[in-house]
Amino acid sequence: MAVSMTSGHKNCATCNYWAGSRKLGRDRDRAEYDSNSVKGECSGGGHDRQQRPADGSCGKWQKWGALK
Repeated sequence: MAVSMTSGHKNCATCNYWAGSRKLGRDRDRAEYDSNSVKGECSGGGHDRQQRPADGSCGKWQKWGALK
C-alpha cells in the first residue's frame, strides 16, 4: 500500500460507505490503499452505486467504522 489518509481526512478512502480496496494502518488511525486512482463502489453515500476514487469526497461522508 503506497498511500494513506488519517481518519481526519473526509474522503472516500476513510468513508464507511466506500467499498474500495484498503486496509487499516498499524495504529488503526489511517486507511492505506495503493493510489488515489483506486476506485471502489459507494454503498449508500452521496454517490450511491457509483465507482468513486479513493480521494473523492461528498457531503454524506461517515468515518469508516474500523478507524479510531
